[in-house]
Order: sequence, then C-alpha cells, then structure tokens
Amino acid sequence: VAQLLVEDTSTKSKSVTG
Repeated sequence: VAQLLVEDTSTKSKSVTG
C-alpha cells in the first residue's frame, strides 16, 4: 500500500478517483 500513500501525497485526487 506504499504506492497508494505516495500517489495520494503527489496527487490526492488520483488515489481518491482510483
């Protein structure tokens, strides 16, 4: 789940939208 956390930090909407 590290990638999800990193992506969320870089682009929150990316993790939220998928």
